[in-house]
Amino acid sequence: MTARLKPASWVYLVAFACGAGGLILFGDGYAWRIAALVGVYATASIGFQLIFGRLGLLMLAQGALFGLGAYATAMISAHLGLDPWLGVLGALLVGSVVALAIAGPVARLESHYVALATLALAQLALLAATHGGAWTGGSNGLYGVPPLSFGAFEIVEGPALALLSWCGVLLSLLAADAVTGGSALARHATIREVPLVAASLGIDAARARLILFPVAGGMAALAGALQAHGLGVVSPAVLRFDVMITLLAIAVVGGRGSALGAVAAACLLVPLPEVFRGLESYYLVAYGVVLLGVMVALPGGIDGLIRSVLPDRSDTLPDPLPLQFG
Repeated sequence: MTARLKPASWVYLVAFACGAGGLILFGDGYAWRIAALVGVYATASIGFQLIFGRLGLLMLAQGALFGLGAYATAMISAHLGLDPWLGVLGALLVGSVVALAIAGPVARLESHYVALATLALAQLALLAATHGGAWTGGSNGLYGVPPLSFGAFEIVEGPALALLSWCGVLLSLLAADAVTGGSALARHATIREVPLVAASLGIDAARARLILFPVAGGMAALAGALQAHGLGVVSPAVLRFDVMITLLAIAVVGGRGSALGAVAAACLLVPLPEVFRGLESYYLVAYGVVLLGVMVALPGGIDGLIRSVLPDRSDTLPDPLPLQFG
């Protein structure tokens, strides 16, 4: 049976095609750099949606995992002198393992306890990077991170760098679909909405977290690694809490639980500070006002708006009391 695109998916596809076409026709080097940054944040945000949107947990270490991925690939490729692609693989492994280690202790915590525990871990990661000596470069960070390359072709800027970052988005979308599709969607909805009923039905919430946390951590680390190789430098700034706030804003504006919505929100929010940069010291105020306005106007996020205009009964979230979990 052939798969068909749902109405909401067509809206996303057309919007992304129009954006890509405009970038190809009119984009300069700076626009391509912003496009690469959008892809980086979209990749990390898709992972955050797995925890925040699907399981309903405010896991505030996703930004730290982003930074750990950046530092991991920088150490492997710059300090050890290994191939940068091995650095990316190492970053994926580090992000997944650390996320799995986080999932173990917090697997039985709920709501704000998860937020507090993961926030503490994120701050510890920032302190470790700042005071890590020669390995992390301290407050100055690590310089000389080599670019990724295919043979003699180095991916350092322009369309190649943007395409690479958006390959990360595509891989993350495929991975998210693999771990949340089918009956998993019903189980996650039950765990999120009625956890006590889920436990009585034999749905293992801890197991779901142990699956989704490493996948989400790997996505965050991949995004951090791509940014590190694109910029050529890693500093403690990648571990600061404002990275996490950006990911949270993207998830909320995109529509909680929607991977495609997160990608659309990243396309909107990441370039927004650059649009207001001409306001000088007031640009952050303008950014905050616009962000607040979007949240008030679109309580269901971008994805909620699209699906309210183009409803698809086959695409609605399942009832939190599914009939089967096989």
